[in-house]
Amino acid sequence: MKKILGALVALLLLLCVAPGVLGRFAEARINRGLDALDAKAPYLQIAERHWTQGWFRSHQEVVWEFVAPQMPPPPEGAPATGAEAEAPASEAPAAQAGEAPAEPAPAPATPAESLRFTVRNEVLHGPVLWTSGLGLARMDTRLVLSDAWREKVVKFFGTDEPWRISTRVAFFGGGTTTISGDKRTIDVAKIDSRQEGSLSWDDFRLSMSLSRKAKSFDIDGRQPRIEFKNAQGVQVVMSGITVEGEGERIVGDLYESDVTLAAAKLAVSGVKGQNFEVAELLYEQDGDHSGDFMDYATRAGTGSIDSPQLRELKLAMKETHFDMSFRHLHIPTLEKLIAAINQSATTQPQDMQAAQQQVLGPLVEHGMELLRHEPELVLDRIGFATGAGAGWIKGSIKLTGLPAEDASLSLPALMQGLQVDIRIEADQAMLEGFPNGATLLGLAVDQGMATRDGKKLVSRIEYKNGQLTINGKSQQLPGFGPRVAPPAPEGAQPGA
Repeated sequence: MKKILGALVALLLLLCVAPGVLGRFAEARINRGLDALDAKAPYLQIAERHWTQGWFRSHQEVVWEFVAPQMPPPPEGAPATGAEAEAPASEAPAAQAGEAPAEPAPAPATPAESLRFTVRNEVLHGPVLWTSGLGLARMDTRLVLSDAWREKVVKFFGTDEPWRISTRVAFFGGGTTTISGDKRTIDVAKIDSRQEGSLSWDDFRLSMSLSRKAKSFDIDGRQPRIEFKNAQGVQVVMSGITVEGEGERIVGDLYESDVTLAAAKLAVSGVKGQNFEVAELLYEQDGDHSGDFMDYATRAGTGSIDSPQLRELKLAMKETHFDMSFRHLHIPTLEKLIAAINQSATTQPQDMQAAQQQVLGPLVEHGMELLRHEPELVLDRIGFATGAGAGWIKGSIKLTGLPAEDASLSLPALMQGLQVDIRIEADQAMLEGFPNGATLLGLAVDQGMATRDGKKLVSRIEYKNGQLTINGKSQQLPGFGPRVAPPAPEGAQPGA
């Protein structure tokens, strides 16, 4: 009994003493995260930061400031604008009258209220975070609003906190941020008094987790319904919205990942001539790597699509797909490209030339090197299926044999290294269902642009060594052709 009592006393002391100690660790961890964000955001900076330490709870206020991008100076010799152009001759610079030039007037300051906003973090110290489980701390974040803005937000949303942001800070790094909100219906007239209608949504939740040092991530979100209605009878509904994903870092900011964004249905009604309903909307990103190379695939598509126009054409659309992948991407070069793009986004260009270099520089430096590693664009499946059949585009586009690193990549060099192999096939019954379908099919076959393969029409497009063929027949591509040897000097013997 004494041992049990002693253990309970020790546990009680731990729970009373630990929060104060963990609060200091939480402050350091949270500030490191803020510093990292401040370093990566060129137009958003921390102006002020205050931490009030408590034993079980602390709070922090962070004042963020928008820094407007600098406008490039006008070219030399450009005509004066604004106040300079409007100044009368009598107010010419004093230097012209033999006087010392006056100090330039400072630019008018923008009101601080329009450039700054304050975020308040309520921090619960660990190890016990109540409903959030165990951890170093739990941080509840909210925007600090002035009385005038709070009144506007409450009038619009019905509350001054339309969404909640909470972050569980893990003991050994990383954590989970959850954004959630309650079911609401908004009167559109509060946005625009000339309109009547409503915008509504159900309870939603989005969780994003990072492991220690962001070596992996996980994302999970649910929004059952978003709906818009107006007084004219227009209704737009999207339901069953989900986002799921996970990933493991390969190097730098490059991840091997699998992310899916989906919706069960999108329906639009009440719009004359534009009503439709789409089922099973899907967008996927999938990255895998092996050795120094990775493949990155994107897949977008839908299930059935229904509309008055499709019914009039007697076209039962069953599914659509836009699936493609980038293969054999050189990871070290790709990582350098991503790092260069991220770095360029953290600085403000001083002039137009610097702005252009900031955007194009990484692409020129690393994008061209990426092409030398022979990447491949694969059209996995692009097209649609109907009740009468399907039509698909499949194939690949690849670059091979490009010049060495010290050689420039001109358009002719790129075209000579280009290899294209694309196959287009469609069921004849489906194509004949389109207006003038049978006539157009016959014309395509007669001109050699398509061939019949049973009940399908097929067209194969190939480009290799500067030569374009369609269904095996050579086609002339203006300005480009097969590689040819340079002409021999006059008087040279053949084979010399």
